[in-house]
Amino acid sequence: MNREELGKKKVRELMKLATSLGIKGAWSMKKDDLINQISELKSNGDKNDRIQNAPIGTIVAFKAPGGRIRSAKIKLRSTANRRLLVCTEYDAEYNISYDDVIWVKSGKRWPKGVYNLLKGRAADGKQIS
Repeated sequence: MNREELGKKKVRELMKLATSLGIKGAWSMKKDDLINQISELKSNGDKNDRIQNAPIGTIVAFKAPGGRIRSAKIKLRSTANRRLLVCTEYDAEYNISYDDVIWVKSGKRWPKGVYNLLKGRAADGKQIS
């Protein structure tokens, strides 16, 4: 499905599609954001493909031990074990599973839902208590 076809869909249809594709925070996105995220996801393949094809140094959002969402650069990758060694900007290193990766950053901005999670808010923007 190309961008033109996505543009003809209703927002609710795009939200359902985005959710089925595993895009976090889809229900709080605007139509243009939904189209961008779906297009990017479709062009990059599924999450495992995006992780495996991301160059070393790519920033990912991931679930750290304790459940906090953090971001870090990929330092090493083990495709056979489905694990990444990532390093934060403060030199903390985490050995994480592909399953803990929430998003592989490919543009200048995080999707709104992922950004909210990184800021300690729910994907919809409400503060987590």
